[in-house]
This record gives sequence, structure tokens and C-alpha cells, in this order.
Amino acid sequence: MIEELLIDQQREVLTLRLEDGRCIDLPDSVLRASCKCAFCESGRRKGEPPLVAEGTHIVGWESMGAAIHLKFSDGHARGIYPYPYLLTLAEAQAAELPTAP
Repeated sequence: MIEELLIDQQREVLTLRLEDGRCIDLPDSVLRASCKCAFCESGRRKGEPPLVAEGTHIVGWESMGAAIHLKFSDGHARGIYPYPYLLTLAEAQAAELPTAP
């Protein structure tokens, strides 16, 4: 489970602090590209995934109980990210990180 969400605007990441003590950084650009709003999902079904400009970052957020509503610098403000979805993205991100030898 997610214990805390931290938005680091300087590093352009959303850090998830999990109850097991792990912290996983989700880049803002990954979150923007992973938006599940109707507009973004409609584009994906048409074979047109969201185009995320370099430097797109979180400019605002709102807690929604077991979800977070994110607003991005490209003007996109439709995405609501339920905590289970953030965990899925975090686990995928953690799986991509190299492990120490």
C-alpha cells in the first residue's frame, strides 16, 4: 500500500513511499503518458497514444481519497490516478531499474 506521495518538482518525479519502506520514483513524463482519462484512452484505441513533450511536469495535484488528480504543464488536467494504478506503474518502473551486482 501507498503510505505517502511526494511531488518533487525539481526532479520531475512523483515519489511513492510504500508501507514496506520502499520508495519508488515515477517520472512525471511516465505519469502523463500513462493517463487513463477518456481522451487519452480514446487516442490509444485509435493507435494514437498521448504525445508527451520533453519537460512536461506536474504543476498541480488534488487528493481524491484513494486516488490523486494530477495537472501537467502541457495543460492536461483530466487524469485521475487511483492508488492501485500508481502501484502498477511503480512496480513496472522498479522492474526496469538495474539491480546492484
